[in-house]
Amino acid sequence: MTENQSSKVTAPSNAPDKLTRLIRRFAANLAAFRPDLAGRFACPLCWRLFAETDTALLSIEHAVPYSVGGRIEVVTCKSCNNTMGSLIDAQLKRQIEMQAYFDGKLSSPVRNRVFASGLSATADVTIQNDGDTLIVDVALLRELSNPQHFDSVLATAAQTPAPLGFDLDSRAKPDVRKARLALLKSAYLLMFHYFGYAYVAADPAKIVHQQLTHAQDDIIPLSVAVCPIPDTHTIAGVAVITQPVHLSCFLIPIVATASGVTFHFGVVLPGYLAPDETYPRWNVEASNSASADVKMRCFQPPPEIVLTPTTDTLPVTIWNDAIEAASV
Repeated sequence: MTENQSSKVTAPSNAPDKLTRLIRRFAANLAAFRPDLAGRFACPLCWRLFAETDTALLSIEHAVPYSVGGRIEVVTCKSCNNTMGSLIDAQLKRQIEMQAYFDGKLSSPVRNRVFASGLSATADVTIQNDGDTLIVDVALLRELSNPQHFDSVLATAAQTPAPLGFDLDSRAKPDVRKARLALLKSAYLLMFHYFGYAYVAADPAKIVHQQLTHAQDDIIPLSVAVCPIPDTHTIAGVAVITQPVHLSCFLIPIVATASGVTFHFGVVLPGYLAPDETYPRWNVEASNSASADVKMRCFQPPPEIVLTPTTDTLPVTIWNDAIEAASV
């Protein structure tokens, strides 16, 4: 190297990467109330134990899927991340897109089979919402249709109103049950993000964990556990439903966005008052014609709260404070 030459030397970095930092964060939380598991990480989905150094077997997972706008990150094992991601998470994005489509909020067309008088043709169908009515635009596709049926369906479509039936392309149809299961998993992982193992390893969460690990079984009535929340209702962090008492539970708000359209959901998770009765009671309530007057208290956990060893009791403290305040 000559006198006028220079070289840029980069010092080796000893800073851990994001995955390692997250593993250490949750491992420290686990060790805070299970000292016998110091230096270990437990996957919150399958409960397999890993050493902090097992980064090849662990992965960063978004509590709410990244595909629908989720940004909060936790750690699960790669096996659970890959399996549940392909099994249920993809259905959530599809469900949101289809809901937006039927609400007239999705500008792009969706492939349908259009039926008329027992005959069918393929079409791209667009639904637009002008504020008062839904406008359905049907673009029949001759090249993808049975030529013997096409002209008849076209003639029927020209009538006003057109007596047509529609069936979504099977590739566009969402699995609604799996989409709800994805939201249940998101709520469970958000509680893991906020409180570490203090909630997900406690008795109230056992039924949720059982449902997630036995995805094909109907353990929880998912149509009751997951509900849409009006955009006008702002809920952040963790909410405790305090009234009526028989419906008390945690309610986890989830915001999901796909194709530029945003939906708000609330996911019911059992609290510390008769947790085994949470979903049966909500199921009964759902069958009542009159809706209950629900009251709740919200709590926004600080971003790094899971680093504090006392978080092994924090969910219980939040719950008790909310119930006590409601009874005053």
